[in-house]
Amino acid sequence: MYRMLRTLVVFALSMCMLLSTMIPAFAEVNGGLLSDSPDALPSYLSVSGTVTEVEERGDGVLLVLDVAFADTDERGVAHINVGKDTVLTVAGSELDSIAVGDVVVAWYYAHSPMILIYPPQYNAVVLTVNPPDDHFVVVDTFVIEGTHLLSKGGLLTVVSTNGVEVVKQDGTPFSGELSGLDLVVTYAVSTRSIPPQTTPSRIVVLQSDPSEPVEVPIGLLPAYQSVSGNVVDIIERADGGTLLVLEQFFSETNQTGTAHVNVYYNTVFTVSGSSEKAIAVGDDVTAWYNARLPMPMIYPPRYNAVALAVNKPDDHFVVVDTFFDSESFLLSEGNSLAIVSTVGTEILRYNGLSYSGILSGRDLVVVYSASTRSIPPQTTPSHIFVLPGVLEKEPRSDLPTASAPYFVNDKVIDAAPAFIIDDTFVMVPLRAIAEAAGLEVLWDADTAGVTVGGTINLWVGNPVCMVNGSSVELTKTPVLVNSLTYVPLSFFRTAVGMSNAYYFEGEIVVNNGVPMEG
Repeated sequence: MYRMLRTLVVFALSMCMLLSTMIPAFAEVNGGLLSDSPDALPSYLSVSGTVTEVEERGDGVLLVLDVAFADTDERGVAHINVGKDTVLTVAGSELDSIAVGDVVVAWYYAHSPMILIYPPQYNAVVLTVNPPDDHFVVVDTFVIEGTHLLSKGGLLTVVSTNGVEVVKQDGTPFSGELSGLDLVVTYAVSTRSIPPQTTPSRIVVLQSDPSEPVEVPIGLLPAYQSVSGNVVDIIERADGGTLLVLEQFFSETNQTGTAHVNVYYNTVFTVSGSSEKAIAVGDDVTAWYNARLPMPMIYPPRYNAVALAVNKPDDHFVVVDTFFDSESFLLSEGNSLAIVSTVGTEILRYNGLSYSGILSGRDLVVVYSASTRSIPPQTTPSHIFVLPGVLEKEPRSDLPTASAPYFVNDKVIDAAPAFIIDDTFVMVPLRAIAEAAGLEVLWDADTAGVTVGGTINLWVGNPVCMVNGSSVELTKTPVLVNSLTYVPLSFFRTAVGMSNAYYFEGEIVVNNGVPMEG
């Protein structure tokens, strides 16, 4: 069983292995104790191995690595996405010259969400190919510590940059302040102190301003991934949803595993006649989840199902992805399916209501029974379900405020119309939505304050509310209109803690269903 778990979550083990090699340095930096603060951890982690396959993809390559785990005498596989913006640390190495048999070390951004798949897939910000014995690299955020630059993870101290080549990610010279920036520090020798001290041979600045995001190569995975298995247990959650415990079978290793799948009332059921309440032990299910959302690295892995196929027939096929116009058809972002026609297709919103809007740029659940043998397959679907995409975080400025219905926990409620501030922020009536969500709302005329659910306090004219005694800044200040308190729609996510609060195709939706936002 232990060996099986290591196979299923090899990427988690590799991360643990990498972190364990850093513990001695952390222990010394923190006075003998390993800090549990996120600020004490490095911003970047690495994975290393021998290249067994090189596959060209767009402007970059996918490297398949054979990874050895020294502490277990076992081997694993990792996939590395290398793009045109990936920094190559060894002089003379080129993207198109990487070959089978090369030994590589890839650094990836540690705070990016990782998709729970096997083999694990990493986006390489930095890559070392066949490093010489005197070629050492630290990738981290560096800050001023006295007169030196110290990496955030306590791995290296830069004592001097005199004579050091300092360049931007594109190779052009950099002459600004280095403190607070993400740096690729290459050096040949260092002191034996903890942390080691060095004067580098080269520094590459991954960002020129601390407020700018680091350019991380974009992954090559579709927006949605799936997990399949046989239902062995069904647990009713306190929020009204269902947790499915799945037994999975991996034919390539002849082993089984466990996965947990959260099903919500707004999960799309792709097989006609199936529903959340009809799921039973023994059913075969496939669940699709949003791969762009961060996932906790736990075992068993837990997925939030945006779509679910229960006991699907042999001619029942599903693709969940973002689709875009491409010549005369709609093409999925992952290039796994092309929709050539929607004549005769039933097109619905995720909540089952009819949809007649634009499909391009939307996240779709596409159900079909037959397709061509081309790459990608082409089809005319039987059903299309339109999901709220990651671009729907805030309502659009074309919101029809006079007629937009409110859906709170999948029920239509009567409420005063919403309105827009600054062409961006949608303001909604607080009491109607909160009470529909089961929260008590109390008004204090003396302070123009409102208490929601006993733990949230806000005041008209004050952009800061209190949640369980902690302050939370709102995107817009609550206002009083026609004796009603209005708050920004995002209040129900950031303060109340609802899973969703967004505008989608003329509807204002607030619920605790599967999170729909990236």
